[in-house]
Amino acid sequence: MMGRPATFGIFLLATLSCALNAKESITEISIGAIRTELEREAVGYAIKHRPTNDIYLASSSGFTDATPIIEILTGGEDSFDGLIAKLQGHRSFLPQNFYANEGNVGSCSECAFHVVPFAIGIETDRNLENVALLGEVGYFPVGKARNGKPRYGLSGPRLGLFLQAGYKFESDDGTESTGGALDESDEKPNSELLRIKADFRGSFGEPGDTLTFIPAARFWYDAANSETYYSVEAAIRLHWLEDKPFEFKYQKGSGAPNFNEGEQFSAGIVMSF
Repeated sequence: MMGRPATFGIFLLATLSCALNAKESITEISIGAIRTELEREAVGYAIKHRPTNDIYLASSSGFTDATPIIEILTGGEDSFDGLIAKLQGHRSFLPQNFYANEGNVGSCSECAFHVVPFAIGIETDRNLENVALLGEVGYFPVGKARNGKPRYGLSGPRLGLFLQAGYKFESDDGTESTGGALDESDEKPNSELLRIKADFRGSFGEPGDTLTFIPAARFWYDAANSETYYSVEAAIRLHWLEDKPFEFKYQKGSGAPNFNEGEQFSAGIVMSF
């Protein structure tokens, strides 16, 4: 019988094939050398894929968008890993001066408004164990655009609060994970999941700049088990090659689904398609 690592490999190749052949999509692939929690060296891969032709509905009170998203993090046996596949969207509530004409967003480039993000999907590790079905709803504000700068929220730095609920299914005894790949959460198989998540992310740098700074921090409160988890990232991208920046990244805590507390350093190339 085919093992779980082999199954994950086939899934990864299929995902890449679909991503690279999609006519309207954005696929970001990061490949680099990493230094793992157990002081081992390995090659790490991070893949993010989303179509650009979102499901979109507009009205006089705002708009709703939704799109499928796949995020894969994997590498050596000790590296952070995870697979997240979900349908993610936003319901944006705009002021009365917003208007929609035949499904197009109206003139609200300078106004502040409120956004309720939502998602439903799965979280699992690279061995396809500890599969969690999860729903999410949250809130974050979007501020006024200033002097052409990215606004706070949808296209700029964002701070949001989320409620997550779901179920974690029983895992099989598969390949034993080590170091940064260990599942260190208190969430047990065959149990309900209930989390509160705070999520900050940003990207600081102008188009044409040589350097971009990308920080992110996420904190979870596991209400079902009275436990807390975190993930902190800091990345610097050097734009020496067009559409292929060189990235240095530091990660402390893997985040969902393993909530591993280790740390990882990486350096490599980022490609977008």
